[in-house]
Amino acid sequence: MEQNEHLFPETRELGAIGLVQYYFLGDSGFEQQFRMIRPYPNQGDGNESRIMFNRKHSGARRMIESTFGILFRRFAALQKPIELNPIKTSRLVISLMILHNLVSRRTDALQDVERYPAYDGSLTALQDLALGTGPSSAKVARDRMALHYDLLYG
Repeated sequence: MEQNEHLFPETRELGAIGLVQYYFLGDSGFEQQFRMIRPYPNQGDGNESRIMFNRKHSGARRMIESTFGILFRRFAALQKPIELNPIKTSRLVISLMILHNLVSRRTDALQDVERYPAYDGSLTALQDLALGTGPSSAKVARDRMALHYDLLYG
């Protein structure tokens, strides 16, 4: 991801903690790395700040996963491997997201979720990586986000 730094939005102010970068949210199956923030291991080890961060992180990931789940069920093209180059694949997915938003404005989105059957194929689960891995810059970023939640929610 470091080679694609230019593709990310510019760093912005985040309340009292100052400038922060934009990040991808990953679960424990991903390595903590540049621009990728994982939850704290061991449910935060009883540390209230870490527990709150993990809760906010998990809530954001659930929302994103639900959104992609709706897209996945609505568009059959996403239910099998996409055999296009990465640029065309990106354009296809963005086009489907735009189409989804246009259709959702005209219909009840929940009605569409119920209308399309759930995917019955199997997905390969990711295995947890060793705890405590990843560059220190990603860990510092996670700590700064945890501080932001502390300042917001006490």
